[in-house]
Amino acid sequence: MPASEPQQAALVLDGVSRTYGSIAALVNFSASFRAGEVHALVGENGAGKSTLGKLMLGIEIPDGGAIQWQGKPARFRSPAEATRQGLVGISQELSLMPDRSVVDNLSIGQEVCLGPFVNARATLKKAEALMAQFDMPLDPRARVGDLPMADQQKVEILRALNRDANLIVFDEPTARLESRDAEKLMDLLRSLADQGRAIVFISHFLDEVLRVADTITILRNGELVRTSPAAQETRSSLVLGMTGAEDLGQFPPLPARPVGKPPVARLSGASHKGQFEDISLSVQPGEIVGLAGLVGAGRSEV
Repeated sequence: MPASEPQQAALVLDGVSRTYGSIAALVNFSASFRAGEVHALVGENGAGKSTLGKLMLGIEIPDGGAIQWQGKPARFRSPAEATRQGLVGISQELSLMPDRSVVDNLSIGQEVCLGPFVNARATLKKAEALMAQFDMPLDPRARVGDLPMADQQKVEILRALNRDANLIVFDEPTARLESRDAEKLMDLLRSLADQGRAIVFISHFLDEVLRVADTITILRNGELVRTSPAAQETRSSLVLGMTGAEDLGQFPPLPARPVGKPPVARLSGASHKGQFEDISLSVQPGEIVGLAGLVGAGRSEV
């Protein structure tokens, strides 16, 4: 956890708003994001979390309000402008070049050059040093599109760190990860904050939020509900803040299902080359059958 002395606010939003036509995505929002902290944003779909992240990164421009970055007034009019100032974002939809190598993805725009020419050897050494510094080893010559999703996410994070990022917005970064890889990512967020970076963590997974965050901001319908230390929150208090209703459990009790009726659908040993193999299941009347798996596991094809 961060040191007991409070860090100076790296980013301050004061009365920031954003509307899309008649829809108010963010209304008079104010909060501070400090170096050395993981600051989580939680809320239901449409609460304004991702819009807020986009305002921080220059993807969207606020309709009103003021922004301060490192103690000075700021107004980011593009992602490139925010990146130059040290603010970068990482989302569940990665922005990598899948047909290029790890080192190409890490170093784009940050290559070591001799005059107008890229020094490939020096650029490679710089990338290897970066991976060693943050204990994220990867084959620098591997094609990014061939890497597992967790390793692709490492490439995205390392690219941000190669740009000397001081504030990193993680928007639903664990949505496509297995639980083991999500745990590793939580450890990395904590490590980055302990090194003095401001980390903004947007997530629907409240257990992850409570585990890794120092501060939590709750949004509802585009408005700030509260910002408080994570130690003062529980899963139930977060749900109440997000929805205005108590956490009574995610699902109601299952009703009794009809007995003795034939299935309405059945698969028996179904296969499709390269997509799924030997799948058998049946769907009974009144039954919900779930298909679970990671992206690319074959759920949609089945």
